[in-house]
Formats: sequence, C-alpha cells, structure tokens
Amino acid sequence: NAPESFLIKKKIEDEEIEVKKLSHKWKEKAVFLFDSHNNLDYGEAETIALALQEKEKIVLIDEIAARKVAKMNGINPLGSLGVILLGYEKKIVSDEEFNNIINQILSTDFRVSGNLVQKIFEQFEKIKKKKPS
Repeated sequence: NAPESFLIKKKIEDEEIEVKKLSHKWKEKAVFLFDSHNNLDYGEAETIALALQEKEKIVLIDEIAARKVAKMNGINPLGSLGVILLGYEKKIVSDEEFNNIINQILSTDFRVSGNLVQKIFEQFEKIKKKKPS
C-alpha cells in the first residue's frame, strides 16, 4: 500500500515490468535459505532464489544479512545507494539530483552506516572528476 505502488502496478500492466515466478525447485531453495539464515526475511530469500534461477549476477538488496547470503551464493548485492550512484555514473541522475536523493534518504529511517555514506560520496567525487565539464 505504498503511495508509489500504483505506478508499479501500471508498469506491470503496460508490460514495462515483467513479473517472474519461482519454479518449484527454486521455491524450495528460498525456503531453505529462509530456514537456514536467522536474520533473512522470506522476501529476501525469494529474491536471492530468483536471482539464482534467472542466473543473475547482481541483486538489489539493502539488508546486511541478505547481502551476506547473496554473496555466499555467488551473487553481488547492490544497495539503494549504489543504484543511485550507478544512475549518476550513467548520467541518468545529475549532481544536484544525486545530492538531493541521498539527503532525502538519509532524512528517513533508512538504516545506513556512516562508513557506507562516506564511501558513496567518495565514489561520487571520483566519478565527478572523470566527467567532462
């Protein structure tokens, strides 16, 4: 019931977003992951199982426990801040938008370490220096 859920529903209806389902084998993998990792939510277990099913190398996950499980299964986790940084690197997000989005996220209850924020801004500065003026 998030405010933006209607946008996602519309994108699915317009076939701009494809919904993938787990096969029986990979549903069992999701259950196994969930049962064998105390701090892993079932949705995160399904996300990791779906990435394995689809042979994806990267998965969007923010939670530390889920990131560890993804890595244990040979999948590179990419968090929300990393997606924003990637958007900046690909010139989808401007300098100002990058700063505004990061500051907006940091003003919410989104849990992120100061160390990670520092790393993101260091990467931002490296990319910014490489961009032609």
